[in-house]
Amino acid sequence: MLRRKGGPLSPQCLAQNISALPAAQREGFFNGVIRRLVAWGTVRGEVLAALDGSKLPTTKRYAGRGCLTEEHTAIEKETTRKVTVVRHVFGWKVLVLMDVLTRLPLAMKVVPIQAYEGAWLLPLVEQAQVNLAGYGHITTVVIDRGYLDGEDLWALDQQGSTFVVVAKAGMVIRKDALALARQERPVERRRVIRHGRGRTAHTETNVTRLVGLEGMTTYDAYGTAEHAARKTRKDFAGHPRERGSGPPVGEPLAPRGRPRRRCHINVSEACDVGNQASFLA
Repeated sequence: MLRRKGGPLSPQCLAQNISALPAAQREGFFNGVIRRLVAWGTVRGEVLAALDGSKLPTTKRYAGRGCLTEEHTAIEKETTRKVTVVRHVFGWKVLVLMDVLTRLPLAMKVVPIQAYEGAWLLPLVEQAQVNLAGYGHITTVVIDRGYLDGEDLWALDQQGSTFVVVAKAGMVIRKDALALARQERPVERRRVIRHGRGRTAHTETNVTRLVGLEGMTTYDAYGTAEHAARKTRKDFAGHPRERGSGPPVGEPLAPRGRPRRRCHINVSEACDVGNQASFLA
């Protein structure tokens, strides 16, 4: 049986050639591929995007790698006392903004492992909008606490994008939202989750309650740098957040094509884990 002759480039050879490109050329190559996929019809209309970072640990021998210092508490065996252990992690961090529906990465950035992720929120959203130009547009961005910066969130809002981010404990707006939510009637969702099989099979009922709030102005950092600098003045007034109707925890946002209202402050009580969380959206 005749074996088919291989092509001029194997997948591994292609990967090695791409890896040999300078960082700027690799980014240009990646963005060009994404623009071609979008033009092919992969993404259309309003886009719900999510941004997150993942660590890529390496050895310290890699040129250009970063170094992250981590500390954790451990128990010393001989004395049973608590000691602080310092560990150095070498490598990079990859930040990917992707379309939630298709899982297609819309923009990506590789940075040193110790780099602050929040600095790349706006640049990645802007690059993704360029890659989608003419075919789609990001209307909602889901991010974690690492991107919670009032100036950046204000800039997203001014660009017409809705953001969804979990508030940090201790934030004044979170405390206010929880207090106000107790005076409102929540929307409740119950979901039965099955665990195990056979004799170990059992069910668990998760209850989620959601309250939408409006007009909250106690996030002083939400605005431009000049706005935040005036927060100690007596005549300072925070930017209000609009009322929104968000989905319960774990529920997807409205699919493409369905009319949606921009949701900004959602307070949810997750009864199954016994805690409460505020959502800035």
